[in-house]
Amino acid sequence: MNIPVLRARLMLLLDRNCGRANAVPREQVLFDLQAFEPTLDDRKFRHVYAGDKDKKNDHGAGVCSCADGLFIPVTPEEVEEFYWYIFKQSGPIVAARRRDNIYHWRPELRPDYGKQHELGI
Repeated sequence: MNIPVLRARLMLLLDRNCGRANAVPREQVLFDLQAFEPTLDDRKFRHVYAGDKDKKNDHGAGVCSCADGLFIPVTPEEVEEFYWYIFKQSGPIVAARRRDNIYHWRPELRPDYGKQHELGI
């Protein structure tokens, strides 16, 4: 299974569904990706979009999940809402890691981005 290729396909699928209001049901995204990787199951799919917690530099695909599905975040508020959604399900460590994964791909969504950008950080 080629995780980078599946992540690229995932981003193409979600690219036209940016923002929480346009979340795509997880089951639909999984079904669509299974056309490219028939052996993709739920657990492997989670590694595609969330990253593998056992691999230090695996930042997932930079997408958020919510009760309605998966989406590419477009505002800092969506990332914070995502953090608390994961926090309630999996606790602070997993929630912080998943939020950091989003910030890896979308640093402009960090609350302190403007200040970091001014300082050249």
